[in-house]
Amino acid sequence: MTTTVAAAIRTGSGHDHEIGAPALRTALGNELLRLAAAEDALAAEEASRVAYWEPCPGSVAGHRAAARVLRDNAERLFRSAAA
Repeated sequence: MTTTVAAAIRTGSGHDHEIGAPALRTALGNELLRLAAAEDALAAEEASRVAYWEPCPGSVAGHRAAARVLRDNAERLFRSAAA
C-alpha cells in the first residue's frame, strides 16, 4: 500500500464523511493504476523472452487481463470520487 493510501485511511475514525471518501477513493484508484502498470510490465517482460514467431505464454494474457481489470476498477473509483 502506498503512503498516499495509508494517509487517506488514517485521516479519520472510519466513517466516510470523516475520512474524506473522495480522497480515499482517488488514492485507492491511483494504487490500482500502479498495480495495473506493474502487471503490464510483467506481461511485456515475459513476452520479450519469446521469439516473435512463437506464441506468448498464457501468463502474458493473464497479466494483461489483470491490468485491464485493475484499470477498470480504478476508473470506477475515480467516477465515484467525482460524484
